Amino acid sequence: MNEPTPRRRGILASIGAGITALRTFLANVLFVLLLVVIFVALLSSTDEVGVVPNGGALVLRLDGPVVEDPPEPDPLALLFRDEDAPRALVLRDLVDG
Repeated sequence: MNEPTPRRRGILASIGAGITALRTFLANVLFVLLLVVIFVALLSSTDEVGVVPNGGALVLRLDGPVVEDPPEPDPLALLFRDEDAPRALVLRDLVDG
């Protein structure tokens, strides 16, 4: 059959080695960039806790009525649930929470 000549095999092997080296280099560069992004994100995150002034009060913005027992869900209402409708907030979740 037609077997590649030694010179042709050397050219194809060189091209393959070059592609492999390029792929490895790009993978390493992307990995190092990912590590840098994660490191910068961790360093730039602020864990500052807000300072409460003397006489300050905790203000909660509750988006629904506060109930002691959660209401039983209506199966038909779940099918046609309105996303903007206020959701009942269970008092136990707010106090213990």
